[in-house]
Amino acid sequence: WATGFAARCSAYDTCFTSVLTRHSDAVREANESVVRWRKSWLAASRMECMAHAMRAMNTSDSADRAKLHNCSNENITNTSFIKIVVPLVPSKAVCPTPKIFPGSHDYRAAVYDNLPGGLTVRQPTLCHWSRQAMVFANTAGNGVVTGDTWTQGPHPWRGARGEFAMCASGDEKVYKYSVSIERGAYHMVGVAPETCCESVNTYESKGDFAALYSHTTGWNRHRGSALPVGSPSYEKWWKGTWDRAPKTMLVTVKCRDKSFVVGIEGGDDFLGEMSWPAAWDRVYPFVGGQSSDHVYKLGTIEGSEPGVGNTPCTFYTYSVESYTGSLDEIAAPVEGASTQQRSPTKGDISSLKLSGAPGCTATFYCHQNCFSNTHFGGGFEVQPYKFIFTIGPDRQDVKKVLKYDLKVKTLAFKAQVLQDVVNARVSVSVTPPKEELILQGAGCCRFRNWRAKHMGSMTADKCVSMCLANADCKAADITRQSSTLHMCWHFFGDPFQNFVLQCDTRSKTKFCYRREGVFTV
Repeated sequence: WATGFAARCSAYDTCFTSVLTRHSDAVREANESVVRWRKSWLAASRMECMAHAMRAMNTSDSADRAKLHNCSNENITNTSFIKIVVPLVPSKAVCPTPKIFPGSHDYRAAVYDNLPGGLTVRQPTLCHWSRQAMVFANTAGNGVVTGDTWTQGPHPWRGARGEFAMCASGDEKVYKYSVSIERGAYHMVGVAPETCCESVNTYESKGDFAALYSHTTGWNRHRGSALPVGSPSYEKWWKGTWDRAPKTMLVTVKCRDKSFVVGIEGGDDFLGEMSWPAAWDRVYPFVGGQSSDHVYKLGTIEGSEPGVGNTPCTFYTYSVESYTGSLDEIAAPVEGASTQQRSPTKGDISSLKLSGAPGCTATFYCHQNCFSNTHFGGGFEVQPYKFIFTIGPDRQDVKKVLKYDLKVKTLAFKAQVLQDVVNARVSVSVTPPKEELILQGAGCCRFRNWRAKHMGSMTADKCVSMCLANADCKAADITRQSSTLHMCWHFFGDPFQNFVLQCDTRSKTKFCYRREGVFTV
């Protein structure tokens, strides 16, 4: 009920703003028309005046010449009757967003404040990824709170928090909330305790709020009690600023870690991750402003158990090196998913990212017909490749820019980096594989006392996956026969005893893979 009511209020606000904008445009255009009409009326009156004067004029009569000159006066005619009367705009109706509903401060006060002392009241439990509308608490540092909107007052360095409580004792959920910055220059976004925000000065790097600040190196100033998670840098977090409006911020709140991640909807989805003090028993959505001109509008919030949700371990691809221009989101578990987007012969991937809990792993690889630099068509073929990425204990996302980080070899054995690849695939899992077949190079696999079995003609992916599925298979080599088929051989024995590549080690069609324990990059 409360969510529906808030949604209707939000729809009314949007409608009123839209209609008011159209009304203002119509009034402006009408007033511009009145100015043109008056000028036209004045010009016609002057022409009429001059015609009368010229008919009666005697060239020797200075009085007649004066009459002609008078036709240029502004007051030759009265244009005040040319006008448009615009009625006053009706006042915007007050849409009273519900204050008393399960989860709100007023509801808890009304229902639980008179219980016997010593009782602990559990916070409301969200349904799995259930989404709820949010409102601001009436505790803002200044300005006006109207339901889901906070309009900052005349003073800078102030903040406001939402009503929705997160991360109370025993709550280990992951929450995601959105907030739109409709106006304002320099922002703070994060979380705050219940004691925020009437006397809070957001200039400080201490106190009852924890936030990321939008200006340069905003992880180390004007952040309240927040501390950076990991080691911030321009390369990993952001370079420059994310000042100004409008934009919609997305915040992921990790109760178990007591940290939050800030991103921009449709832009950089990882600006940084900050933690809040362990002593805070619960937190609320928080926004603040250095400049005094902010208008914030809270969106929705949703929650899930840790490690559960729609993207617990996800591999992202982007068309821009700055991790923007989203192409695909591939969530675990998946094996051998294609990363192709536009066409079979043109690639767009410039950067990639892996997000998830520790152990989340993605294997980015190509076994056959591996092409790079194909954005405009063409490109060139490179040797098969495989890269394995795993989220470490610090939970930091793995980010890679292809042309800087993923090094391969061309068929002519020249060093090369990837860009706009074709025929790359990815496997994503919530736990890292213990073993993989790792490409060793061109040629055939040879080692002491090797034994081999011809498996027939098949795709390179199938040859490699069949070997990996057989614990006794220790290596495999493939020889390309066509654009899709390869001759497949499986090898048995100990591949670490005098292992070498033989046959044609500069071949462009024959490659060897060996079973190894997984390492990550």
